[in-house]
Amino acid sequence: MTRIERGALALVICAAGCGKTADPAPATSAAPSASAPPVAAPGVLAAPVKAVIDTCSSGFRPGAGFEATCPAFVAFSALKIARGAEDASLVQLLDDPSEKVRALGARGLAMWGGAYTTDKPLAEKVIAAAGKETSEAFAGILGNVAGHIDAAATGLAEPIKGLVLRDGALQELQAGVISSFLPSNTASPLAFDLTHDMATRGPSTRVRNAAVTALSAVYDKRGDEVCAIWMDALKAPEEAPAANAASRLTTGASWIGYSQNGWSTTSSFFVRENRCARLLGPTLAAIDARAKSYKLTEDSWVTALAGVFREDLKTTTAADRKQALTIARGLVEKKEHSPTLRGAALRFVAKKDPDGPAFAAKFEKDPDIFLKTVAAEVAKKK
Repeated sequence: MTRIERGALALVICAAGCGKTADPAPATSAAPSASAPPVAAPGVLAAPVKAVIDTCSSGFRPGAGFEATCPAFVAFSALKIARGAEDASLVQLLDDPSEKVRALGARGLAMWGGAYTTDKPLAEKVIAAAGKETSEAFAGILGNVAGHIDAAATGLAEPIKGLVLRDGALQELQAGVISSFLPSNTASPLAFDLTHDMATRGPSTRVRNAAVTALSAVYDKRGDEVCAIWMDALKAPEEAPAANAASRLTTGASWIGYSQNGWSTTSSFFVRENRCARLLGPTLAAIDARAKSYKLTEDSWVTALAGVFREDLKTTTAADRKQALTIARGLVEKKEHSPTLRGAALRFVAKKDPDGPAFAAKFEKDPDIFLKTVAAEVAKKK
């Protein structure tokens, strides 16, 4: 699987940007003029693009995009186009005055793009389009596309970085760039430094969470540095990046994806040594303290606890596993935590603790319907 395929594979799942919202676009960030003549889709894309615009436009929602079930949009997404074969045409669509046409250009590059990542003129056009885009319907996708540009081959590392640091940049676009810049340029010191900075000091929770995830791309090569950054991210006041970092610290996982916007890939793998093992104790202590002090909602906390039970990580002690189960029980017992988190923790305890089913039975009459349902499911598996 190629570099760009890893970053774009599951955009089929998130066809319309997953309905996420972002901060309003600044007045100084102008998209192509609406009065300009439309750019015709050339070649093989002409008919499919026209069909989507003609029959799916009524369902296009600001901040979300096309309805994923519109037949013409489904047909466009199912086109069989050789990777890189239509990059010039797709890049041309990014200059269309219609955000709907530009959305199709960005989506097409995410699914079929390849040549633009090393072709400097095309890459420059992608960066220019991303820099002036104001539509939140596909800003994350376009940012992700721009982040895939090969910085070494094109010499465009600084302009890509500029997309993230530009005043008034859409947070979805920033997060999109961060999600793919380092995974696509693992040897780039600039990409690493930018992702490091965004993981702890990014301008939004979405950007920080994307950076925490993107660091997994170099986890196997720069383990000590990445683990230290994740430990810093675990202290973040926002729950999402903290829980994300915790799950990576305990599992030893290296997983590439874009959290918070529904994107994922099949490039998930485990490094057979947890490079963060020395931080397991402090990580569990931090999770425990946070669980006792705050209302939590992220299921990633349970993912972090489950990582302690990876059977192939021989360095994990019985004391660590016992502590993880104790924390999980506390998550279930504290009613302020979200029902889904409490339910996930209950399933984890029931699976990993010999006394788990008996513990779950105590919640079969819990006031929360979801937790009560989970307890009943667990009881049936006794």
